[in-house]
Amino acid sequence: MAKPGEGGKATIGKSAFFSDPALMDEIPYREWWDYRRIRAALCLLRFRLSSIWYIWSSAFRSAVGHIRSQSSRVWQRIDLGPAFERFPDGSLRPSLRSHARAEGIERLAATYPWVDFVDRRIFLMGFDAGEQMCVQSPRTETGRHTPSAPSS
Repeated sequence: MAKPGEGGKATIGKSAFFSDPALMDEIPYREWWDYRRIRAALCLLRFRLSSIWYIWSSAFRSAVGHIRSQSSRVWQRIDLGPAFERFPDGSLRPSLRSHARAEGIERLAATYPWVDFVDRRIFLMGFDAGEQMCVQSPRTETGRHTPSAPSS
C-alpha cells in the first residue's frame, strides 16, 4: 500500500508481518529482530513458568503425603535393626549396621532440621538399597565394589 510522499513505494505494517512470515524479506531488519527477541523471551518465560509450576506442584503433593502419613492414628517408628549382634563365640556386641543407620539419620537431621518421619524412612530405604547393591556386586582386587550389569 503506497503512502503519500513515498513515491509509490509499498510498505507493510507490523500486523502483516506477524500474520505472514513469508513477507520477512520486505520487513526492515529491526522489526524482524524485535520479533525474534520477543518470541525468544516468551519461550523462556514459558519454560520458567512450567518449571516453577512443576516445582510447586510436586512440593504440594509431597506436603499432602507427609501430612497424611503423620496424621495417622497409628504409632509410627523407624526400625534401625537389632541393637546387638551375636558373634560365633556367643558374645553380644553392638550392631555396626544399626549404629551406622542411626548415625546417618542423626547427620541428616543435623543438616536438615526440618526432616520428618517420612524423610527418615526414605533415607533408610536408600541405605537398604545401598547395602543390597554392595552385597550383590562383585569386589575388585582393591576391595571396592563394581556395579554389576542389570539382569533382564
